[in-house]
Amino acid sequence: MATLQMTSRLILCAVFVAAAFAKLTDLDGSRQALRNFRVRRPMVGPLAVAVPVIELSVAVLLIPSATAWWAASVALGLLLAFTALIAASIMRGQRVDCHCFGRVSSRPIGPRSLVRNAGLGALAALVAFGGRVKPGVTDWLVQIDSANPALTALVLLSLVVVSGLTWLVIQLWRQQARLLLRLDALEDSHSNVVTVPTRPPAPKFEAIDMMGTAISSTSLLQNNTILVFVDPDCRPCQALLPDLLRSQESTHPAIALISHGRLQGEIDPSRVLLDTDRQIAARFGIRTTPAAVLIDETGRVVGQPVAGPHAIRQLITNATRAAIYPTNSDGHAFTLGASAPLFRLPGIDGSKVELNAYLGQQVVLLFWNPHCSYCRAMIGALRAWESDPPKDAPTLLMIAAGSRDDNAAQGLRSYILLDSAFETGRAFGASGTPSAVLISPAGDVASELAVGANAVLKLLGTRSLLVEDPT
Repeated sequence: MATLQMTSRLILCAVFVAAAFAKLTDLDGSRQALRNFRVRRPMVGPLAVAVPVIELSVAVLLIPSATAWWAASVALGLLLAFTALIAASIMRGQRVDCHCFGRVSSRPIGPRSLVRNAGLGALAALVAFGGRVKPGVTDWLVQIDSANPALTALVLLSLVVVSGLTWLVIQLWRQQARLLLRLDALEDSHSNVVTVPTRPPAPKFEAIDMMGTAISSTSLLQNNTILVFVDPDCRPCQALLPDLLRSQESTHPAIALISHGRLQGEIDPSRVLLDTDRQIAARFGIRTTPAAVLIDETGRVVGQPVAGPHAIRQLITNATRAAIYPTNSDGHAFTLGASAPLFRLPGIDGSKVELNAYLGQQVVLLFWNPHCSYCRAMIGALRAWESDPPKDAPTLLMIAAGSRDDNAAQGLRSYILLDSAFETGRAFGASGTPSAVLISPAGDVASELAVGANAVLKLLGTRSLLVEDPT
């Protein structure tokens, strides 16, 4: 039992060291991962630093016998918290990047993540509840019976693996630090440049429907079409299917189901394409189900694919309600229903944030200036909204002129991005502050530009906090 517990401590120590150093070398990625898991904004910055520090502390405290039990208990608590966040995201139909090991190994969450955490949790529970082992690691090594060569070899191999992982993480940390310095230098010179997305042609494909008829993408994508990727064994897909079948009765946009297997129930077999080897999904960058992508009447992809029942329903609603316009001649696609111009801007905490990071959420972009009297007049209303947002309130993302200190001094909890040249506001058709626009979960412009404090507050979903004109 003592040998098993000690081996568990060594494994946990190696894993937590690797995870901590990987997160510390990519704090921007850690902050974005926490936002993707819907952690409250005021907690994102502190947790991005606290989590790897706690992981590193746990790794160190697992070594002495006097602290191993406490460290294993904290490790078990961390793993349970991580597992709860992952499970909640999966149940919402979201497969965000785990970022559990920073940039070294960042992949979308799934059942594999739960199994990995369960295994590590079992090791932590073994140490925490299996009785306190008196010898520490160094004492235990001395007590190993030299007459048991197999046990000695196992221990030495474990130590070699732990040492190798620690050395590898340190080398990666140094290399990442050098690369991040170079990237930051490049990004700072382009941090406020608005990138206007072009609509790439939809990938070509051929498939058969559930009746065995061959269908080509050329014949399928003649009008505005939403391709919805489903799997017969996916529970969120089964819950979404009745809504998809009702939406198929509408001609604008057309709904085409692409399934990994044959669907059961009262389904028109001619309206379901089979993608058993997932080649069509791969061509569209789809890695999970349910997911959907919108194709316009010219055969071009509109925005980014969305995942999860809520985002897909919102995409269908927006595409049905609003016409889909190509980008304007000047390259700025801010027309209602069009793909929102993409941007990458620095936050007041120093991290770089992209609009694409908020796909799957309704977002209000609020164009702001801390020196604008109209903006200052609505600060109290914004604070009240942040303290008690309406049900299903959108995420508020502020894009502000002015300095970092001026914006931080306002005491607002919403995330603030800095755009001193106001290029992002102009890309969305804004000419003054405060003004705002709603972005759908699919990444499309979902409202006209709201100009003035009261119009912005109405867009945020409240009519009880209207403010008076400061003039």
